[in-house]
Amino acid sequence: MVMSRRRLIALIAAFSVSLLVFLFTSDYTETAYEDWQPDLSSISGSGSSDKQAARAASSDVIVPSAAAVVAVVATPLAVNPDAIQSPEPVTRAAAEAERLAKEELERARTIEQKQETVPKPIETTAKQEDDASEMVKRPDGHIVKLSEEQDSEKSTASFMDSEAAAAEEMKKEEARRTAEAQRKEELRKADEARQVEERKKAEEAAKIEAARVAQEQKELAWEAAETGKQWGKYEDIAVIIRTGFQVQKRLEGPLSTYLKDRKDNTLAIFSDRESEVLGRKVYDTIKPFFDKNPETYNGTNMQEIYNTIQAMNSDGSEVIPGEHNQGWKLDIMKQTMSADMGYQMLHKNRKFKWWAIIDDDTYLHLPTISAELAKVNHSEAHYFGSPTWCGGTHFAHGGSGIVLSAKAMSDMFENRTLADRMHANGLNTPYGDHNLAVYLKEIDIPYENQFRHSFHGDPLEEVRFKLEQVCAPLFTLHHLQEAAMKATHEIVFRDRLVRFWDVLDAVADFKDMSLWYKEDHSYNLWVKDKLNLESEVGKDSDKVPEISEKMPVVKIDSKHEEKERPKLCENLCHSGEMSKGCITWSYVPETRDCYMADWFMLNTGRPRKGVISGILAERLSEWRRAPCYW
Repeated sequence: MVMSRRRLIALIAAFSVSLLVFLFTSDYTETAYEDWQPDLSSISGSGSSDKQAARAASSDVIVPSAAAVVAVVATPLAVNPDAIQSPEPVTRAAAEAERLAKEELERARTIEQKQETVPKPIETTAKQEDDASEMVKRPDGHIVKLSEEQDSEKSTASFMDSEAAAAEEMKKEEARRTAEAQRKEELRKADEARQVEERKKAEEAAKIEAARVAQEQKELAWEAAETGKQWGKYEDIAVIIRTGFQVQKRLEGPLSTYLKDRKDNTLAIFSDRESEVLGRKVYDTIKPFFDKNPETYNGTNMQEIYNTIQAMNSDGSEVIPGEHNQGWKLDIMKQTMSADMGYQMLHKNRKFKWWAIIDDDTYLHLPTISAELAKVNHSEAHYFGSPTWCGGTHFAHGGSGIVLSAKAMSDMFENRTLADRMHANGLNTPYGDHNLAVYLKEIDIPYENQFRHSFHGDPLEEVRFKLEQVCAPLFTLHHLQEAAMKATHEIVFRDRLVRFWDVLDAVADFKDMSLWYKEDHSYNLWVKDKLNLESEVGKDSDKVPEISEKMPVVKIDSKHEEKERPKLCENLCHSGEMSKGCITWSYVPETRDCYMADWFMLNTGRPRKGVISGILAERLSEWRRAPCYW
């Protein structure tokens, strides 16, 4: 309000001056103006001026002199108008007054500006004084109430706590994200490793398959070179087959299957009595040797058996009813004599690389044996067959078939002294095939087991296959009657090399997975019961195949429930802990015995009451994918 009043006074003064100039411009003279000395005391009382000055001094405010302005305005009214001769003095006075007014206005503005910069005194109350006692100074220089500072500290602490909590949460989130990223990376690496492993397995399987295919192509190369030819391509193998007059009907099996198209100059059939079967001549192999050396054979048991057979009816029936059939005993003599006589008959007309000596109930797969023997040098002495043991000597089992190279045959039978001694020794030896092996060994031709898995002393359904045999070429099968021979020929024969898998794939019943887990059945126990595999019916023999009859057996703990025990037996077989490569198992509930074997057969086992048995299909599949290095 004080500042507004001062501005009003200044404005009034300026207005007054302007008015005076307007009214009296023509009534004053310069002289009169110079001599004029206004009496301020007459215009305004001194007391009033003193009070105004005192107020101005007390408030440090310089108030413009209103009295001077009034005097300037009022004085001309008291002067005699006649004394004023010229307006010049008045004009000067007006100018001076205007200047003073401007100075006064400027002073007022300056004072106002100073007052605006000077802080007003703070009036404090009792509450404010109390509050002042609670004031504190912050480190940053600001003064605040203690309570506010405390609230601020609490707020700061709360803020810091929230910040710490937020930081901790961020740290946890970062840790979670890191863990999630690590987990994803581990999964990615695991997936990559799995893919790499799968690729490796696929590549390995591809390599195995490629090796198998390459091997098959290599083995069948000979077949492509012989395209258009039939049995003639196997004519470098001479076949010598022996039979007995009483069982010669069995010849119908081979003569109607694998020997059907065989030329006479590549085949020789021998027996203990001359005859004819399906248009093929059967030669008596005993008579020539008995007649040549009567002093050696006359009066012997073998001659008596021979004479009995000659007296039989033409159908092979016995003249004396009830007389036992002992024709099989002459087979000991026929084994070596038929080999000798066959060599003498056939080699005169042509040269052979290999000689196969077999029984009348043996199936010979000529395409396979021809392909495999082509890899062996026939000009060297070789002696092959299924390994059998007797009296400390390993030799080729005659029933499974014996194969000799041209060199071995000539070394054996061109030496007549050696050959005659061997035939004479047949009177005292228990087995003809063993007798042949003894004299071959005498001239340094030992048995070789190179093709031990290719010659079989059993029919197809009873051949025991192990892992190492799955790729074996199939040379022979034994103990096949006429009907079985024909059935086997339908299953087995290919005009090419045949392996075990070709046979397995051809046996439809074996593809039936339901047969691989059966009750009241066994796939291996019937073999356990069979101590020896006999070559001929009725022979009590100490000649045994070189195949272990022993099977691991484990007794299942009674703490397991009865229904779980067969599965435990199967699991034991699968683990391979007790029988490495186990593929067949049989559980006997009565004794809780679990029998395991590392082989299986193409047959469907044998009935066995109470027994539960099976074959591991997945392991058989693994065997199927195994590479063949034969």
